[in-house]
Amino acid sequence: ARLWMAVVAVLTAVGAVSLWLARGQDADLALGLVALLGASLMTARSMLGPAGAAPVTPADPWSLPVLAHRISDGVLQFDGRLQLRSWNRAAAGMLVLDQASAGSHLEDLLGVSLSQLPITGDARHAPMTAAGLEVVLHPDASGVTVVLHDPRASRDADRLGRELRATIEELLQARRTVDLQRSELVRAATVDPLTGVASRTAIIARLDLEIAETRRYQHGAAVVLLDVDGFAQLNGQFGIALGDAVLREVALRVRLRVRAADSLGRSGSDGFLAVLPHTDEEGAAILAEALRRRVAQRPMRLGDVEAAVTVSAGVAVIRPGDEVDRDGLLARADEALENARRGGGDRIVMDTTRPPESLDAHRPAGAGSPSDPDEAPTANEA
Repeated sequence: ARLWMAVVAVLTAVGAVSLWLARGQDADLALGLVALLGASLMTARSMLGPAGAAPVTPADPWSLPVLAHRISDGVLQFDGRLQLRSWNRAAAGMLVLDQASAGSHLEDLLGVSLSQLPITGDARHAPMTAAGLEVVLHPDASGVTVVLHDPRASRDADRLGRELRATIEELLQARRTVDLQRSELVRAATVDPLTGVASRTAIIARLDLEIAETRRYQHGAAVVLLDVDGFAQLNGQFGIALGDAVLREVALRVRLRVRAADSLGRSGSDGFLAVLPHTDEEGAAILAEALRRRVAQRPMRLGDVEAAVTVSAGVAVIRPGDEVDRDGLLARADEALENARRGGGDRIVMDTTRPPESLDAHRPAGAGSPSDPDEAPTANEA
């Protein structure tokens, strides 16, 4: 019928052209004939359809939605004869399916008989003990949809989750252990184990920093060297253990008196060094005297022994604009300390000299520093 109508349209177009040729060049007639020709051509096109148009293929009724390929459960579709038509990725992994599996019977594929898996009525549930899978059937008018669940996957996920949490906890515990060990190493390097104040290395580093600050910002600072009077005699009379107890008690009393901005550390076997930032001569003298009184205010009871312990102090000050190095400053403080000792002890002595530019300009040629911070204590130092 389509072909016949196309032939009619072609003949109509040919007739119209012939009529135009026979009746001359009238414009109205020509316009009508052109319209007739166009209508004829459109009629023919609509009958024959667009050239090269591909036939429409109906959608595959057995294709699974995209979401079915994203779930962890297996999904299989069987037709009315219980032959496999489609499946998702999870089912392919569970049952090792490929293109050759299409058309497989439900009983053969799942390894169970129909008596074990009834497929009439509502959805049925039956475990597949042999394969270790749980099976749920959903029958409908076109066939059966089977959903497979692997309980081992859930158990494995739980086990892996527990193992992961245990591993994370082990890593966190190892990190805490490393941090604790690092803190202990830092403390061992910066804290004197006998007295609990800063180690000699740490207090010297603090002094170097303070000297640099005074040069940069042009402010004053001071240092106080404290030594226990007659410490060697205490050791000889009562033993090293009592001498250590004296050092701990002196450190405690002094530490409770220094200001929050000050720093206190060991300077030697029987002495301490206090670094006092932003402190002039008057302030340093007041604080040094307070430290001396704090130690001497009452006797120290050390077990069965009661001892009257005193300290001597030497004070040196950095004035704004002074160019002094650490060794020169400590040499001046040590010289003042020696003067306090020679005066009978239990006193403070201020360094009244102008600071030399360096230790070499202060001490005699060939003489060593009397308070070299790098010299190790010879007794009662942990």
